[in-house]
Amino acid sequence: MKQPQHPLKRDGYQHRVPDGLRSLQRQLEHLKKLQEQIVPILPQGENWQIASYEQGVLCIAAEHHAAVSKLRYLQTQYIEQIRQLEGFDTLHRLRVIVETPLRARSVQHDPMPPLSEDTKQLLQASAALFDDPEEVYIKNEKSKSKRIKKKKNKRKQ
Repeated sequence: MKQPQHPLKRDGYQHRVPDGLRSLQRQLEHLKKLQEQIVPILPQGENWQIASYEQGVLCIAAEHHAAVSKLRYLQTQYIEQIRQLEGFDTLHRLRVIVETPLRARSVQHDPMPPLSEDTKQLLQASAALFDDPEEVYIKNEKSKSKRIKKKKNKRKQ
């Protein structure tokens, strides 16, 4: 009978997983290096993020539309400046995108109107059909403590 194998040991998959993580780490380090080189050249006062650099296209993200528009308008000047940096001789285009940060919204709701008596009774009847695990646990604990007290009382007599 054939023994089952561990899923990560099958077909050499075990060796591919760390390579994938190493590859991701190399990409992150590369983006960090690009960030350190390019951001000082870009207009100040904006939180610029380098998203990618592939096939001569540098993708840059910012939060504000005005800064993105300015960089798009002056793109040719910035391309010339960035091309002077080591490793950017093939740069031919900037792709500038707006990336707004996700923010949690607080929503104010009006209080719910009180339930009618019929609705209250219906909900209570429906709830009575189900066992509440906490309620069952509390009842069991109470009955245990009562039995223990009875045993102690019997022993004392």
